[in-house]
Amino acid sequence: MKKKFFPGTLFKDSHFIASTATPDRMGDIIEQSGWVLDNYKKNPVILWQHRSSEPIGRANNIQVTERGLEVQIEFMPEDVNPTAARIEKMVKEGFLNAVSVGFDPIEYTERDTDSWSYHFTKQELLEISIVTVPANAEALVVARSFDPNPEDFLQPVNSSISPRRKNLLGLRKKQLFNLGLRGVGR
Repeated sequence: MKKKFFPGTLFKDSHFIASTATPDRMGDIIEQSGWVLDNYKKNPVILWQHRSSEPIGRANNIQVTERGLEVQIEFMPEDVNPTAARIEKMVKEGFLNAVSVGFDPIEYTERDTDSWSYHFTKQELLEISIVTVPANAEALVVARSFDPNPEDFLQPVNSSISPRRKNLLGLRKKQLFNLGLRGVGR
């Protein structure tokens, strides 16, 4: 089942605009309709700073929209990759906000011979990286991951129901949590 983007709702993945058609810092333009994503979707790797030896997550959903190339990133859990968990925390806390694409040019023209910039009209996506400074200034986070604590949602419910009524109704924390958040953000 393909996930959909729900900006502003609860979801565990962080949502980024990975590429736009705006000229980047080198003067290059990447046509968003020219993205070839088939092979990337088979191995949707997310790297740290374009280092192939440092995978930190995967793209759960990637698509070209009117805003550009959009992606939801799921970071590796801490027990699999402590560095990924550290980077995820920096993204969640707003210390890291940017991504960058690594691609193989298929069709392009030279834009300006003096600056060596190009207009890419067809390109195969190879990887997406969380980076400190992106080439495309618009390649930024648009929604941060949110991992809700069930206790935060249950406190008002727990305080308003007497212990006897909770037992009679069979309301357990897990049931309340599942009922309150079922289907949100997926």
